Amino acid sequence: AIGLLLGKPYSGDNALGCAVTLILIFSPFAIFSVAFLLSVLSTFGILAVGLPICRYIDSRKLLKNKAVKYIAESGVICLSALLLTLPVTIYVFGYVSTVSVISNLLISYPVTLCLGLAMAGLLLNLVFTFPAEFLLFCTDKIVKYINLVINSLGGQPFSVVRLPEWCAFASVGLIITVFWILFACKKRIDMLKLKEMNEKIIKERGKLQKWQSFMRMR
Repeated sequence: AIGLLLGKPYSGDNALGCAVTLILIFSPFAIFSVAFLLSVLSTFGILAVGLPICRYIDSRKLLKNKAVKYIAESGVICLSALLLTLPVTIYVFGYVSTVSVISNLLISYPVTLCLGLAMAGLLLNLVFTFPAEFLLFCTDKIVKYINLVINSLGGQPFSVVRLPEWCAFASVGLIITVFWILFACKKRIDMLKLKEMNEKIIKERGKLQKWQSFMRMR
């Protein structure tokens, strides 16, 4: 966050690694905490899988419509977080959620808005009471909407699928496969960029040689 505020080069992977290292220095047994594992793995999934795919969608302009693009990229982010947490979720709880992607799409923006309004309301409450009360009133309504979505979807009989323990180990293979595909795609993209650079260099060199020959003739 400090790097972003100062406009310095920022690496999400390094920030996550630093946070994990600091937590484990002061609390080594956090590695056995399910909450810690899910938080780290979901964040790593977003950084290592979700964001590269979203950047590819943006760079190639695959989706023109902003609404469709938002839904697609939000879905990718949710799925990438779900993917990396699969082994822990299945091994510890014995089930996976079938509605997490839909629920995240419905509440991700309201949660962000809720946090912003709550912070603004708490700060304004120190000076102006009425605007602060209005903001906190709006926050309360948004929280009720979030709880409604979670309870409505989570209470359905199809909201979870129970899986045997061996599926946790199978999900590790799935994660390895996804990373292998991503690395293969990145290598292919890098090769195409290198080929394009080489062609440009050869073209520029040919122009330079023609110019030099023309100057010698003069």
